[in-house]
Amino acid sequence: MKTNYWVFDILPSGNYLSSFNTIKNYNYSVGEDSDAMPLNFILSSKHFENKENPNDVYQIGMFIVQLFNGFNNIIYKDGNETYKVRLGRLYKNGDENREKINTPNINYLEIDELLNFPDNNESYFEGFLNQAFRPGLIKNILLHCKDSWNLTSMYKLSDEISSFLKEQDDNIMNYVNKNQFKLFGLTANNFSVSGLEARHGKSVNKEPKKSMTLDESSEFIRELINKILEKYFGIKLNYIGKTESDFSDLFTEEF
Repeated sequence: MKTNYWVFDILPSGNYLSSFNTIKNYNYSVGEDSDAMPLNFILSSKHFENKENPNDVYQIGMFIVQLFNGFNNIIYKDGNETYKVRLGRLYKNGDENREKINTPNINYLEIDELLNFPDNNESYFEGFLNQAFRPGLIKNILLHCKDSWNLTSMYKLSDEISSFLKEQDDNIMNYVNKNQFKLFGLTANNFSVSGLEARHGKSVNKEPKKSMTLDESSEFIRELINKILEKYFGIKLNYIGKTESDFSDLFTEEF
């Protein structure tokens, strides 16, 4: 049976995706389209292979770019420097797909069944982003941040980490300062402190006497993420500040 070769244009065009340009592995590959002006990038994946239905390919493509977006939102400390990756045109065996795509929204309950893993080789999951191609903490961390980095997503991350640690017979309080953790919760939950970014809507609750700034909350959660990733996965993320532009060492790993 002939294997279909599917690829996507991914946007925005230009140099925005240069940080992913050298990444080529089983789960995803991003490369320059040398025929396109301005500079354009294409996305391919082993998970697209043997797919007949473009809707299935689109689901997987959406999943991959959402992982990219979650990664960008976590890595960049300055939200003004982040960018949202999105899918462009889909090509099948070199020609633009003309079949109708009926399911543009991703079904997270079915995505794992669409992924193609021929065996249980652990090499498929080496590295931070590759870990997200199987169920677990890293996948959930990235998907919680796929749309934005705000107090709601940060609070979900703290919940996710707390649940993960309980499964390991561990406790989140082993990794945070008790007072800071309380302040973070008060900040994230209270509308009177954080406004529309708060986890809850407006209520009659009084404004707490102490709270965190958004930057302090971000620093708190990013530090917590790294503590857990380093202990349980041998990964440490190197966050990018406002003036940094070197993508050569976004994270370090030990396996």
